Amino acid sequence: MERHLDFTTLAVDSPFQPPAAPNDHIEMERPMLSRLWILAAAAVFVTAGCARSAQTLTPEAARAKGDDLLRVMSKNLGGLQTFAYSADEVRDDGKAERRVTRRIVMRRPSAIAFTTKGNERDAAAWYDGKHVTLVWNRDKTWARGPMPPTLDEALDFLSAEYAIQMPTADLLYSSPYDAVMTPDTVGG
Repeated sequence: MERHLDFTTLAVDSPFQPPAAPNDHIEMERPMLSRLWILAAAAVFVTAGCARSAQTLTPEAARAKGDDLLRVMSKNLGGLQTFAYSADEVRDDGKAERRVTRRIVMRRPSAIAFTTKGNERDAAAWYDGKHVTLVWNRDKTWARGPMPPTLDEALDFLSAEYAIQMPTADLLYSSPYDAVMTPDTVGG
């Protein structure tokens, strides 16, 4: 079955007819012209808002501003009684890329649990205010030892006595500011 379209009929029956007179054309342009002016005005305001120059701070002012922000963050984080987070780490030593995911759940003043999973690791640990328990799932081994009564003391003890370094441990202290801003901290 062959179909044939008659373009003459389509053009005549089409609702999109060209304007009948020049005045109709002018009336159609007025709303379009006002929309164009509104759009142009909006573009000018957006450009003016984005073009503001950044405030230039002296090194001392920048250091003070950074210190204030760090103190506010520390106060907010230190005030949380319970929180959880995960951290994905990628380390490339030139020979191989190592990926590790850590999941941490903390409850002040004396409880924490974490898991570590990655290329070579599958471990878990928890601290209950009295002991720390470490489990290495791949090796099917575990260890348990006495710990100080507070989380701050336990984190220091883990680092000093067992050489266990938690990359995000500074966030877990009751005052992250004091953990981060030690006398040997440098930077800008």
